[in-house]
Amino acid sequence: MHPKWPVAFNPEQTRRRTPLITLLLLFLLNAPLIGPTPLQAEDSEKTITIPAIPATAEEFVKLRNATAKTPEGGAAMLVVALLKFAEDPKLGETFLTIALHRSALAKSVSGYKGYRPGNSIQYHMSRMKKKPYMPRAYIGGATPENGYELPQSDLPITMRRNRFSEAREGYVKVFVVCSGAASPRPVTLKQNDRGYWKAYESSSLYLDVVPPVTDDGDDL
Repeated sequence: MHPKWPVAFNPEQTRRRTPLITLLLLFLLNAPLIGPTPLQAEDSEKTITIPAIPATAEEFVKLRNATAKTPEGGAAMLVVALLKFAEDPKLGETFLTIALHRSALAKSVSGYKGYRPGNSIQYHMSRMKKKPYMPRAYIGGATPENGYELPQSDLPITMRRNRFSEAREGYVKVFVVCSGAASPRPVTLKQNDRGYWKAYESSSLYLDVVPPVTDDGDDL
């Protein structure tokens, strides 16, 4: 005996469905050709070169005005602020106040224009005082092997984006290349009303890096 079909076979229904199935498959196969979205974008890399670390708040603001017109520029200004903090904590705090988004700041009578970095940033800054080499790891050419020595001039800061960098509307996440870590570190930036990109979330930049290699002097 032949087995019975669980459902009656209807050739007419099959012929009607075939064109619909074909159209669906063609749509799925050709969907990527319609045009890329921000989440489908290729990874990109950009290097911003800072001529020198500013000596005053006025110089820093001038550099910020010329550089922080892009998310990468805003991230670069945060790195510059950290470099200044490592050599001059008081002035570096002012630089950080300028580079950080208002949401990361706290009101302060003694701060720059009435503001200073918030408590979470202050915690990271206290740790960085003990390891001033940490921010130098974000400068091209400064490595653990050379003690994170900065170039004599021109400080290159390289940042990358990936397909998730613009996943949130109004925010952009860039990844700062770090010679003291296994992978680039993220910074989320937000543009203020004046058009400058400022660091909205930057906790990863304060993490430890590989300690600099030191010579113990024993050449025996």
